[in-house]
Amino acid sequence: MSSTPHKEKLLAAIENPKSNGDVALLKEALSAYETWVNKLTKLKSTGQVRINEMTSLLNQYKDYLEVDLIATKGSDFLKRQKGQLKLDNSVMEEFLIHLVNPSILNNLPKFDLETGPQTAFMSLAFRPSSITTLNEKPEVILKVKDQDFTIGKAIYYKFSSDSTFTAPKTVDGKFYLAVLAAECKINYDKTMFQECAGTAARLKQGCPIAKYYALVEYLDMQPEDTRLTEIDNVFLLRKAKRLPFEKRSVLAEVKAQHKNFPISAEVVGKFANEIQIEKIKNLLIKKVQSGDIGEHFSISSFLSKELNKDYSSISRLFSEVEGITIEQFFILQKIEKVKELLIYGEMNLNEISYHLGYSSAAHLSAQFKKVTGLSPREFKNIGGKRKSLDKV
Repeated sequence: MSSTPHKEKLLAAIENPKSNGDVALLKEALSAYETWVNKLTKLKSTGQVRINEMTSLLNQYKDYLEVDLIATKGSDFLKRQKGQLKLDNSVMEEFLIHLVNPSILNNLPKFDLETGPQTAFMSLAFRPSSITTLNEKPEVILKVKDQDFTIGKAIYYKFSSDSTFTAPKTVDGKFYLAVLAAECKINYDKTMFQECAGTAARLKQGCPIAKYYALVEYLDMQPEDTRLTEIDNVFLLRKAKRLPFEKRSVLAEVKAQHKNFPISAEVVGKFANEIQIEKIKNLLIKKVQSGDIGEHFSISSFLSKELNKDYSSISRLFSEVEGITIEQFFILQKIEKVKELLIYGEMNLNEISYHLGYSSAAHLSAQFKKVTGLSPREFKNIGGKRKSLDKV
């Protein structure tokens, strides 16, 4: 993992023989980069104010790099190949690393998370060549994919056909498990959207709780409904469409677009808020799954204690992002758990109501019917289906 992906792309471009005519310009860019990062690290503000200041610095640096340097002074090679060299979208990759800061994201776990570009886990399988090789060292097949930005952690594994894990029959290794992945794009077209949808689906096969986002500067397609895919959201950073082909090489047009459609601090803030509320949702899902919800359980006390924050601010943030209250979300989670328990038939309604914090079976039944339109008995009789709790 690299914590300075953009700097590495600048250094690689300086060393690229095809960039010989642009070395002085690229060194100017490297100096501007150092100034940008130095200013980012010296910020003292918190929350949305910090995001506003960070985004302002981001726009200043990108305008200088992409307009004042590359578009104005760059060679034809640099203008054509800046995307292939990743000189533009790697800026956003590095910016997002700075976004993962306790001054902005204060709901993250206490242990050290790894952030930045990563080769993330997709799936794991075993491939014995025949039944006779089952007693040999397992052949592990890992499928992974490069992601522009991630939050996650390395996972270490060891498999053996021998219970004592003798070396000749044991294989070990590690992979990076991303619980959040984001694709950073300058331009976003229909093909890219479809590729992202496929990547999101495969990522979530390997880690069902993972979240997948696309952060794009310019839209080069008609808007699509992400709810039909495994993409959790697409954030349009500049709120603008890509310039028409005939205008992309016109300096005045490029300058005007950067000036009129800067990267939006409001949109960056919405992305940060989505990361924040995942901790809230995961805490509530885990509580429901535990089946240990007392009748007098208080959501506000529980979340305030777990997150060490005032409940009113937690509740306001959740409602702004999700469009429903925390209490409504919690009820939906409980109803899905009730469905699961009804389908498995391991508890009667009185036992279910006790474990999920209802005052009585009648209370549970009334809430169940209000949400689903069916009584628990009617749901069970028709062989009802339930959603995975992380999909509610």
